[in-house]
Amino acid sequence: MFYTSKDKFKIYYRFLNNNSKKSVLVFLHGWLGNWTSFKKEIDHFKKKYSILYLDFRGHGLSDKPKKLENYNIKKLREDLEGIIKKENISKVTLIGFSMGGMVSLLFTVKNPELVDKLVLINTTHKNPFFSSKNTYIKNHKNFFKILCDFIVKNSKIKKEHYSHVDFDISKLKDTNSLNITFNSLLNIPLYSAVATFEGMFNYKVKGISKIESPTLIISTTKDPLFSEKVEEKLAMNIKTSKHIVKEGTHHLIIQKPNEVIKEIEKFIK
Repeated sequence: MFYTSKDKFKIYYRFLNNNSKKSVLVFLHGWLGNWTSFKKEIDHFKKKYSILYLDFRGHGLSDKPKKLENYNIKKLREDLEGIIKKENISKVTLIGFSMGGMVSLLFTVKNPELVDKLVLINTTHKNPFFSSKNTYIKNHKNFFKILCDFIVKNSKIKKEHYSHVDFDISKLKDTNSLNITFNSLLNIPLYSAVATFEGMFNYKVKGISKIESPTLIISTTKDPLFSEKVEEKLAMNIKTSKHIVKEGTHHLIIQKPNEVIKEIEKFIK
C-alpha cells in the first residue's frame, strides 16, 4: 500500500485496522532502517491494537528521491500526516525510535489533538549531530556538509550504490549496533542514506514544553548518540513524561524487543 506525498513520491505503509476503539499504534523506524526494525513489536501488538507502520522516504520500499531538498526531516512529518489523513485516523499513539522519535516530536507539536500518547526511544529534541557530545562533527560541520553534498549529487553514486529494498532487520542474528548499522548501509542507496543524514542537520523541535500527551521516554546506558543526560533534558521539557533507562546500546528495539514490548504495554494500558 502506498501514499503519494505532496511532492509526488510514493511512501510505503500498512494499516492493520482491527476496528479497535483504542488509538492506533504508529511505529516509526530510525535512520537507515525500515519498518522491520519494529517487526517483533508489531507482531505482538497487532493482536489487540490497530497498527500503522511505514518506510520513510529514501528507506525500504518507499521512493528514493534524487534531490537533497526532498529529504528535509519536515518532509517525513508531512508524509506521516498525509497517511493518517488518508486513513481517517483520529487518534494515534506514536512509537518512534531515533529519527522516528524526532519525527514523532515534530508531529506532536504540530498536531497535538491527534496524539493520544507518545513513546520516544533513543531519541532527542535537538540536533543529534552537532550536540556538545559529538564535538568532532560539530567542529567540522562545513566539511561534513561538503562531503554530504558531493555524495548526494554524484551521478555515479546514484547509479551504482546499493538499491536493495527487501532487507528484514529483525532477522539479523548479530544485533551488535555496529553490525546493524553496517548491514543497514548495505541495504539502502548511499545517496538516500546521506541525504537523510543531511536532512537532519537543522533539526530542532520548538514548543515541546506544550506537549500534554502522556509520554514515555526510553533511553539506554550505552547509547553513543543520545546519552541518558540528553534524554533527561527531553523529559524535563515534557511535563507529562516518564523517563526510564534500560541496559543496552542504541538499537534497543532490535536487541531487546521483549523488554521494549513490556514497557510499552504497561504504558498504553
